[in-house]
Amino acid sequence: MKRMLLILLVLLCMTACSKKEDIITKRLPKESTKEEESEKKEKDQIHIYQNTYHTYVSNNSNGGLSIFNPKDNNRIQTYQYDSANKKYTFENIDYRYNFHETYMELSSETSKIVDGSISPDGTYAIIEEKGDGVMQYYTLNLTNQAKQPFLAIKERFKNGQPVYQIQFDWSDDGTKLAYGIQLRDLNLSHPSYYDNTEEFQRVTLLDVQTNKTLYIFHRHNLQNDSILYNYKLLICGTSSKIIIYNNSYLGKLGNNEISIIDTNKKGKGFAKTIPNDDAYNTNLTYQDGILYRLNGDRNLAMMDMDSKDYSWNTFLYRESNIVAYIPFKDQSRFIVVEDDKTETIDSSESGVYNIYLCSKKDNSRKLLYKTSNPFLSIKLNNKENRLLLESMMPYYNNESYVEADLNTTVIQF
Repeated sequence: MKRMLLILLVLLCMTACSKKEDIITKRLPKESTKEEESEKKEKDQIHIYQNTYHTYVSNNSNGGLSIFNPKDNNRIQTYQYDSANKKYTFENIDYRYNFHETYMELSSETSKIVDGSISPDGTYAIIEEKGDGVMQYYTLNLTNQAKQPFLAIKERFKNGQPVYQIQFDWSDDGTKLAYGIQLRDLNLSHPSYYDNTEEFQRVTLLDVQTNKTLYIFHRHNLQNDSILYNYKLLICGTSSKIIIYNNSYLGKLGNNEISIIDTNKKGKGFAKTIPNDDAYNTNLTYQDGILYRLNGDRNLAMMDMDSKDYSWNTFLYRESNIVAYIPFKDQSRFIVVEDDKTETIDSSESGVYNIYLCSKKDNSRKLLYKTSNPFLSIKLNNKENRLLLESMMPYYNNESYVEADLNTTVIQF
């Protein structure tokens, strides 16, 4: 009897289990642990690391002296100036702990480092040396101190200041250098200063690893045949295109045109001119096929370099003057530095530089940092969401050069 009851019970269970049921499992919301909450809070925080050191820059410098160390994201690569011993000291600085590691020294009695000339890969810098009435420019290898000459121009001075200055740009990988010379001051545009006529007429692309000239651009290929001065150079990533443009309405490159040099093409016509909407104070940046433009200090526009109509699309406008900007690689966000002269910090009369993280999608922005120190440059580490801000406080003028305390601020956001 018991055996029959057991069999009957098993059959009933099998029947019940074979019947299709819609079973819904509800999961309770997971409670965040203290560690996870801490990580989220840590992610949303903005970390500021500051360091100050002594340096030596040109009076009209607009280029930064430091870069993120390409091999260590927690370090910056820069150089200091020791005025007592008349030498440059190249250092890697761990900005988290203000730890300095010297890896090279260079005498300043014979050589001067060109502002902002450390290559993106941290391997090279540009130095200038005077001698026998000639200014000689070299690429300096920062790993083995080897130097290679690439440009020599006749020295000319007015009121004790050099008449000429070098204009240059590095390729993204640091293997190519585009360079030319221009007048240091537009007030010097008198024919008597054109002693280096041949050099004024060309822009050169150099392979710094072999020290071989890859290409020479001659000014007669421009639509407006004029002496090139007050211009800037921009190498498009690691490609073979070089852009020449003016950054002031006083320029002589023809109605502020933008000329694109394709070094793969030979002869006349290889410099294509694209419109610039009669803009002034132009500042260009290139990234992944897109050309970005800051115009009139207050609006940002972009152009697809592969498009046939070469039209500009304005996507950002600000009430305050924009002094610098950096696009992210995903093209959806931008770093913008604005000069707000109506705001002050600690009774400063010079205004405030506000650094914003801007969204292109909804035009929102987030304040990352503000400073009243004179702005010099800003660089972005796309992968790590880190900014390198440089500002300087000069305290000694020597006509064309300034000894200054340079503030480097790393902003991790």
